[in-house]
Amino acid sequence: MPEWHGFCLRVEKELKVLGIVLDKKLTWQAHVKYCTQKARRLLARLRICVRTRWGLGRTVVQRLYKGAVEPVLLNGVAVWGAALKRKGVVKQLRSVQAMAAKAMTRCFKSTRTEVALALAGLPPVDLVGKEVVVLQYTHGVMRRRVEALREGCEW
Repeated sequence: MPEWHGFCLRVEKELKVLGIVLDKKLTWQAHVKYCTQKARRLLARLRICVRTRWGLGRTVVQRLYKGAVEPVLLNGVAVWGAALKRKGVVKQLRSVQAMAAKAMTRCFKSTRTEVALALAGLPPVDLVGKEVVVLQYTHGVMRRRVEALREGCEW
């Protein structure tokens, strides 16, 4: 066992820090699995209120998805955004999004994900995640540039 200042350290397979699950090799599989499970639980509660003939309207469900489910799916995406290049990660995220799109449009379970997303008017969640990563990165770069300009300014 590894030691640190005379204390034995136990090596963990996964560690949750500030809502982000870190695994040994930083593959982000554990974090994506955690986020998708949490989002599925939220969607299950939401689908109780949405039925084929009655229930909440499409716009209400879309607002609830955008405000509650999507932030859970993309929690900490600025940290693990590089994992969005892997097909397995995208597949897990899109499966949850497909559930939401099918609830919004009240279509059959056998409807293809792309069709349900188009009918619901939702962009694919992996593209939304990449957009968030780019926006957060550029915001940080621009802020540092503005601060550098202000330091050189004497007015």
